[in-house]
Parts: sequence; structure tokens; C-alpha cells
Amino acid sequence: MIFTDKNINIKKFLQQINSIIIVLLALYTCACGDDSVTVVDEEFDPPRFIWRSVDIPYHGFAGLWGTDTNNIFLLNNNNNSLYKVDNGVTTVNIVSPDYYLTDLKGISNNEIYLFGTKFPGRKLSIIKYNGASFEFIDSEIDAIDEYPVRGCVRNSNEVWAISKGGIIKYDGSKLHYYLYDDPTLIPDLFYVSNENMIEYIGIRFDTAYTKQSLYRLKDTTFENVFTQYLYSYDTPHTYLAHLNGMKIGLQFNSSEQTICLDGFNGMNFYDAICFNKKIVYVAPTYGINPVGANLQNFLFLVEVSEDFLFVPPYRRGITHWNGSKLSLEMGLSYYASPSPFLNFLSNIIDENTYTVLQAYSEINIENSTLWIGNKK
Repeated sequence: MIFTDKNINIKKFLQQINSIIIVLLALYTCACGDDSVTVVDEEFDPPRFIWRSVDIPYHGFAGLWGTDTNNIFLLNNNNNSLYKVDNGVTTVNIVSPDYYLTDLKGISNNEIYLFGTKFPGRKLSIIKYNGASFEFIDSEIDAIDEYPVRGCVRNSNEVWAISKGGIIKYDGSKLHYYLYDDPTLIPDLFYVSNENMIEYIGIRFDTAYTKQSLYRLKDTTFENVFTQYLYSYDTPHTYLAHLNGMKIGLQFNSSEQTICLDGFNGMNFYDAICFNKKIVYVAPTYGINPVGANLQNFLFLVEVSEDFLFVPPYRRGITHWNGSKLSLEMGLSYYASPSPFLNFLSNIIDENTYTVLQAYSEINIENSTLWIGNKK
């Protein structure tokens, strides 16, 4: 088993988080309506990045972040550890067996934040790493352990954590508490927007519909600024997401077999770019996908049609969008798991550098593989 026993309803947790990952990061769908649509049917560009790999001991990672290629940090949910990769050498720092850790964010190599739940009592918690030791900041909020805790960091005085039980902010010395407006929503994305606002997106799955809501911090209250109800996955739909804080619509049209990207004006989605029709699905990831600097520079982990387009010959792999065309960067082997922590992770270090964690492959069974890509 990948998970250690922390009195968590693991089966329920996996069912819920798998639903989030599969729907949000794979079935992004939308009708283009009367908006203009650009369909990109040209052949793919060759790789724009040079990729090198580092073997990372063990499996079960829940976070990936770094300042440069010599300071890459990974959070392991399975063994409650923070990994650091420095020039290809991995060191492992055990956090505490009392925590169930599900997210990682950072400001510098000496200021990194872990987010999760403390047991017993399942309290929503933030853990600060200063490069040498850990500081544990535990709240009084019941995190509700079937769902992951998400973190958001604006600066050293604004470190946020959200769970289905509530929201906290750490100002560097004490905690501040915020009510969760709709306890039926599962917090999914928590981020600083491109308008420098703290926002989160929550989602609720029901038998008849999916509800998705956007909340924004105003003064001391999170206000609902957008809600949509999606009633059928057999017809085109759009899910709200973000790319480096810029709100976007991600689409998957099952009848047309296209994946598209929309803009979002706060009320409506507009203008679709539909990628090459050989792209039919997105790869299962734990976290945001795509990831990048802006709409002219992002990494997209995808699956393609029956053609084995990637090298080595896989149908799943890394692509890069430069504003006009996708490149085929490299192939990623297929692996299906019920655990979200055996899915891919990706992160942008700077505009010319990306990292992708491949949690499992048939040619590297004992370890995970960290891929580091530098622009040619």
C-alpha cells in the first residue's frame, strides 16, 4: 500500500480526489457558441527543450516546487517527507508522522510551506521549513480528512491554507480564521490571481450536475463572484481554471474530440483556441495542468489519438505551447492508479525551465523520475 494508516477514510478520499482529477484535468469541455474559434491543425514542432532525468527514491508525491534546477523540492505524502534535489543528489527530511501532507508552495530555498492535516484531531495545518528545521502551525479547524488541503502563498505575511472545513491565514506570527461559504464545495484550486487577489475555486459533484464556484477575498470575507452548473458531460462544457493566476476555460468536446482553451472575463468564457485534433485527452495530474508563464508559454501534459507520436513511442507525453503551435517534447509511459499521488506533477521554474515528475513507469519501478527541461 502507498498510504500509511492515519485513521483516514482512504477509500472515500481516493474516490473523491480521483473524481476531481479525472473531471477537472481530463474532461474540460465547452461549446464555443458564436465566439471565434481557432483550430490548430498544423503538424507539431520538434522539442523546444532539452530534458534530463533524475531518479527520485520512492513514490507518493503531492507537491513539486523549485527556484532553480539545483534547488528542487518535492513533498512526499507517503512517508511525510520533504525531498530536496541539488545537482542530481536527493536528500530526504522527515517532517513528522503526525501529519497527512497534500500540498507544497515556496518563496525561497529557506522559506517553504507544507500544507496538510494533523492527527489525531485532523486539524488544518501549515508547516514552515526554513532550510534546516520545521515549524508547525496547527489550527483549530477540522480539515475533514476525505479531501486534500490546498495552500496559497502571496508573501511571508500571507500564507493561506484551505480545506473543506475552513480557511486559515498565517501572518508570520498568528493565525486568522475565515468561514467557508459553501461547505458542500470541495476546494480545488487556491492561488494569487493576475490581479493580485487571493482566489479559490471549489467544485461539487452531484448525480444531476456539477457545480463550480469562484471566490475572491474582499477585505476580510471571501465573496462568491462566479458560479456555474454543468448538467451533462455528453455535450461540450467549460471548466474554470487558471494559468499562473490568469483565469481560463479548459474544454474537452467529446463529439469533436478536441481540447480547447478559452479566455474568461469574469462572467463568461470567450474565444477558443482548439489544439491539434490529435490531442484527445489530458494526462492525469495531481495539481494544475497546463502550467506555465502565460498564454504564449505553457507546458501541457496530454494524450494523443491512436498515433504513437511521442519519443519514445508513447501516446502520452509533454507538449509545449508557444502561442501558435504545440511541440512534442517527450513521451511519458502509461500508468493508471487509484492514488492521486501516483499521478504526474509539473512546475515552472522560470520562462525557460520546467520540471515534470513521472510518479511511476514500467522501466523505473522502484523510483519516481524527475524530468528537468531547459529551453534550447
